[in-house]
Amino acid sequence: MKKNNSSKLLTLFVILVYIFLFAPLLIIVVTAFGSGDYMAFPPKGISLRWFSVVFKSKTFMTTLVISTEIAVLDTVIDLIIGV
Repeated sequence: MKKNNSSKLLTLFVILVYIFLFAPLLIIVVTAFGSGDYMAFPPKGISLRWFSVVFKSKTFMTTLVISTEIAVLDTVIDLIIGV
């Protein structure tokens, strides 16, 4: 009986940890689609406006390209070393 209670307690703890970790991510994803001029939860409408602004940013695109190049190079090096 004691093992069953501790198992339930562990399950409850794990569920609470997952909620603690994923709730902020869910809020960020939902607010990213907001149509307002500032971040608000819940958003007043749905829009892809902020994604358009980010992908038109030269700084963001340069950083994205550099990060992708580094990731690909690192993957190739890891595959060569690992094989």
